[in-house]
Amino acid sequence: MLIPFKEIVRKYNMKISGVIQVGVHWAEEHDDYLAEGIDKFVYIEPCKDAFNILLKKFEHLIIKGETEGNLVRPLFKNMELFHCACGENERNDVMYVSNDNQGQSNSLLKPDKHLQQHPEVVFNEAEIVSVKRLDYLPFERSDYNLLVTDCQGYDGHVMLGATETLKHIDYICMEVNRDSVYEGNMLIDDVDKLLSDFQRVETEWVGNWGDSWYIRKTLL
Repeated sequence: MLIPFKEIVRKYNMKISGVIQVGVHWAEEHDDYLAEGIDKFVYIEPCKDAFNILLKKFEHLIIKGETEGNLVRPLFKNMELFHCACGENERNDVMYVSNDNQGQSNSLLKPDKHLQQHPEVVFNEAEIVSVKRLDYLPFERSDYNLLVTDCQGYDGHVMLGATETLKHIDYICMEVNRDSVYEGNMLIDDVDKLLSDFQRVETEWVGNWGDSWYIRKTLL
C-alpha cells in the first residue's frame, strides 16, 4: 500500500471486521492488519511461487486438512487461502510473469506503458492460472468489510466479478490507473463510476498507477 494502512484507518475512523485481499503476493500487509486488531482474513493469490510462500508463512495457523477430490486443502485458523485469480469470468488464462521484482508486476493483462515506466522489469515467462469470480469463492462474506486488490491493472475486472461481495464491503483499497499501464486496464474515472456506492477519498500516484481508497457513501 502506498498510503500507510494505520494512517488511513485512523484518519477515517474505520471499523474493520475482516480483510479480503485479492493479489496478496506474500501478505506483506499482514502485520499491519494485525496491529489494527483485525483477525479474519481471506487471501487470494494466483501465482504458484507466491502461493507456496503463503502456505509456508501461515503453516502455524493450519488446523487440519480438508479433502477436496484428490487434494487435501488446509484449513487455517481465522484465515482462508485461495490459489486463483479473480475476474468477471471463470476460466483458465495466461498470467504475464516477471521475476525481476519478486513477481509483483505479474498480470493477466499484457504490459503496455509499464514497459516504459519500469524498463528494469522484463516479462519473459508465463503461467496458466485459474480465474474465479470473487462472488463464487466459498467464505462467509458478512465477516469481512474491507476489500483490497493489488492485481496489476486487472482490479476493475475483479470488481465486475464481485457484485454480491461488494454488498458487504464498507472500505476498498485498490490499485488504479490513469493510462494504459497494462493493455485493457480500467481507468480511474471508470472505476469511480463502477463503484457508485462508494466515494474515493484518497489516491496516491506513482507515475501512471497508484492506490485509491474508497468508503461507502452512507458512512461519510
